[in-house]
Amino acid sequence: MTNEMKPSGIAWIGDIPASWEVKRLKYLGTARNGLTYAPEDVHDDGVLVLRSSNIQNNALAFDDNVYVQMRIPSELVLQEDDLLICSRNGSRDLIGKCALIDKQMAGNTYGAFMCVFRSKYNKFIHYVMLSHIFSFYLDRYLTSTINQLTNANLNDITIPIPPDMKEQQRIVAFLDDRCSQIDSIVADMERQVEILQKYKKALITETVTKGLDKSVPMKNSGIDWIGEVPKHWDLKKLKLLATFHNGDRGENYPLSTEIVSEGIPFINAGHLTDGRVPLDNMDFITPDKYKFMGGVKLRRNDILYCLRGSIGKNAIVDFDEGTVASSLVAIRCFACVPKYAFYCLNSVLDDEQRFFYDNGTAQPNLAADSLRKFRITYPPIEEQKAIANWLDAKCAETDALIAEKQRSIDTMRQYKKSLIYEYVTGKKRVTH
Repeated sequence: MTNEMKPSGIAWIGDIPASWEVKRLKYLGTARNGLTYAPEDVHDDGVLVLRSSNIQNNALAFDDNVYVQMRIPSELVLQEDDLLICSRNGSRDLIGKCALIDKQMAGNTYGAFMCVFRSKYNKFIHYVMLSHIFSFYLDRYLTSTINQLTNANLNDITIPIPPDMKEQQRIVAFLDDRCSQIDSIVADMERQVEILQKYKKALITETVTKGLDKSVPMKNSGIDWIGEVPKHWDLKKLKLLATFHNGDRGENYPLSTEIVSEGIPFINAGHLTDGRVPLDNMDFITPDKYKFMGGVKLRRNDILYCLRGSIGKNAIVDFDEGTVASSLVAIRCFACVPKYAFYCLNSVLDDEQRFFYDNGTAQPNLAADSLRKFRITYPPIEEQKAIANWLDAKCAETDALIAEKQRSIDTMRQYKKSLIYEYVTGKKRVTH
């Protein structure tokens, strides 16, 4: 093994070892799109269909599974060491996430928004896809209107590769070890974030059910999961406190070609972040399109609540114009403090009632009529304001700690990506 290097001919790869090659993926394996199935094919058991949600942090996850009972074409039956890739998704950020199929998952299949790359070099190729190299290609192929990595795109990706299989194996073994250490550190920090998030929800729940003054007389709320509440409080259904507004769900619903880079916010569930609606990475429509559309015209302090997909995810609006996608409903408070209602919807009060109204279908959703029936604790208005202000301050402290942990997680993930890049481009070598 020599240290002699040569130009790869690709700017984002740079120099590679003189003995290495640069090849398009189409010369190293085959890409194939996944299974198309109908709702009637879905059952409680059968063949597992791996989808985007089954890849978390570049590993297989099984919290959200779909099973089908139908004949699976032989070419769509997964094999050990197949590389499963998310090739289409409503969220651009999810495209390109990938995982290797292990022995346990071989024999199952994968959905139409996924593709599989099959190659005897996949263990090495997998690490290339976890590096900055794949990120550069995704930025090249994906646009604001194209959220798809086609097989042609995938086949066209050029990667550096050592022709010596033993060198590939040494690199993979080295990266397995180093990345495992990094993943362990990240997992520990993620557990710390989860503890902080649970603390935050517990604090909110305690405050919106018991109040700030612990000396006041209490009464039984009549609801097990609420317990006692201050004697002078009520419980009220949301429909008595707020109006509910959908977006335009008709023929004027914006097409993907009508999404522009600036204008009026057109908000979907993916835009809701930590109880806020940040405008970076927002979808926009033109003012003319906005005027033409029916449905809700958002106001400051409207609460956006997700009815489909990420049910219960919510945020409070801090701007004065916008509208929503069909998965969201806007809650406009007229008889309670909006921020207080927001905190109730981020407490166990919301969790328990969502569970109660769960429709039990394969595609989770919550009917707007069910949300209207949700009951929240109802102190006097001035007390609602005091609770909301107190929680603003306390939650800001917790959010700052969470943000600090998240920055550390992001730093470790970037370090991992850079480490992988150094070794899959041969800038650093594994000699034994």
